[in-house]
Amino acid sequence: MAVSGDGRLHAVRIPDRHGYAVEFSPYKPSTLACATSQNYGISGCGTLVVLEQSEGGIAVRRRLWDFSKSSSLLETVNHHTEFVCGLDFSILTPGQIADCAWDETVKIYFPSCLSLP
Repeated sequence: MAVSGDGRLHAVRIPDRHGYAVEFSPYKPSTLACATSQNYGISGCGTLVVLEQSEGGIAVRRRLWDFSKSSSLLETVNHHTEFVCGLDFSILTPGQIADCAWDETVKIYFPSCLSLP
């Protein structure tokens, strides 16, 4: 959810997912990312979703990874073995994201490349 400049509250539903963390991009105020999982992290897959905010609301721009079976609509990067539980945009390197997961790892990468640096 986000409040626009005119004070309206915008919301987006991500089917079959529960959000754990959300961060606004420090470089593009209309972009934010949300770390999600299925079934409250008990079972299922984890996904990092990049969202784009506009006057019309918030829309899913890209799902960066999904630990479940691949779909033609998703780019898949399997760099965690457990659920993603946090993420943040770099304030020093535009376009770079760091995330952490229950697999006890932190990953730093560029979503535009969909690969680890």
